[in-house]
Amino acid sequence: MSNIRNREKDVLRTFKLLFKPLPGRKNQENLVAVMLTETVESSKFVETEPLTYDVSQDANQRILDLEQELQFTRENLQATVEELETSNEELQATNEELLASNEELQSTNEELQSVNEELYTVNAEHQGKIVELTLLNNDLDNLFNSTNIATLFLDENLDIRRFTPKLQSIFHILESDLYRPFFHLTHSIQNLDVLAVVKRVNDDHISFDQEIQLTNGHWYLMRVIPYAISERENAGVILTFIDVNQLKRTQFELHKREQEETKRLARFVQFSSDAVCLLEMDGKIITWNKGAENLYGWTEQEALQMNFKRLIPKAEKQYAKQGVDQLLEGKTMSSFKAKRLTKSGIVTDVLASACIFYPEDTSRKLIALTERDYFRQHQEEIKECVSCLHKLVSVIMDAEEAIILFDLNGSIVAWNKDAEHLYGWESREALNMAFLEIVPQEEQANVLSLNNEILSGEGSKTIKSKRLTKHGKTITVTMTASVLGYQSGEILLIISNERIIN
Repeated sequence: MSNIRNREKDVLRTFKLLFKPLPGRKNQENLVAVMLTETVESSKFVETEPLTYDVSQDANQRILDLEQELQFTRENLQATVEELETSNEELQATNEELLASNEELQSTNEELQSVNEELYTVNAEHQGKIVELTLLNNDLDNLFNSTNIATLFLDENLDIRRFTPKLQSIFHILESDLYRPFFHLTHSIQNLDVLAVVKRVNDDHISFDQEIQLTNGHWYLMRVIPYAISERENAGVILTFIDVNQLKRTQFELHKREQEETKRLARFVQFSSDAVCLLEMDGKIITWNKGAENLYGWTEQEALQMNFKRLIPKAEKQYAKQGVDQLLEGKTMSSFKAKRLTKSGIVTDVLASACIFYPEDTSRKLIALTERDYFRQHQEEIKECVSCLHKLVSVIMDAEEAIILFDLNGSIVAWNKDAEHLYGWESREALNMAFLEIVPQEEQANVLSLNNEILSGEGSKTIKSKRLTKHGKTITVTMTASVLGYQSGEILLIISNERIIN
């Protein structure tokens, strides 16, 4: 519509009114846009001015609007047709899905029939399992009775689930006590809070083992373990009591014998030539034998009032502390050299061994020391070594060359048969001689130089040398000299192998 006039006071305004439908969406109400447009400029209104209305212009505008509306309607109709076609396709697809669902339901029905048959089979199997469990339960009852082990089963609330007849010798329990709380029971176990142990095992899931004694003197091994229903879950507690009375009697008998053996050993230690003593960890002396009295000079009565630190020189105290630390770390000190102060103030070398000693029926630690005079020990070892060397010499005495053994002072200690033939002196004569007595004066410096070289660690040496025989004759020999010593490296003897040069 056009040429619409409106008078506002003394002003006349002309408008154009246009209605246009808006494109709609599915399932949404139709919308129309109304547009009002001013066509000419506003002018003052004159009462005498006639109002004109252009009908043809309005008709043309109306026709144009109707054509636009028709075009819009056609487009909506086309969209509706397309939506109907889409809906039809969807309905067809839904129908196909319903047919497929029907087929699936038929298959499910067949499966349910198969499952029903399987349930009948499983039911039959369960009946067989029930029979097996009944037999297994009977087997367990007979097993518990045959083991002669008192057993008690408690659930997670510590109520009684099952027990074996043997338990009645420990707890006052009857068949009517099943499913009653455990703390209702009384027992004859001495010096143990059984209820506290059971609660701790039930809460912490940690097993408990301990030997117990009843009021009648009978001994049992009590074991409390969690009742496991899976690898990580527990539901209750099991108590078992194994009769160990005969074992305890045997232990007591062995302990008695061990005490007797200990007393005999103590008597042996008391009169040992080695110094044997026991010390507290702070060094206080608690035992002191005869060997210690002879080695250090203090009597047993005096030593028991002393601290062993008094026997350790000031320079050795740090080493002694390190030794105690090593013992506490579990290391062994089987043999070591140390210095000790005697009662007379003399510092003496000792060969010692030490270990940690645990007295019976106590948790304290003691240090056990065994020490002996190092010089006396060393002399004994040297004698033993020399004895072995003499045995060696007796083996080589029949060798086909002259073999002479002399000590570091030059005194001959061994002289074999070939040496007798070569030099003329018999063995009993040579053992009273010095080695240099068979060496000419001009050759003695060379022999002494050779001895010094091998004593300094240069190994065996071979030289040409001259010798004097018993009859005053001078002969030329090859001399191969080497040392014989103790395993610590200390040289004890010199051996000379000599052969005449023709």
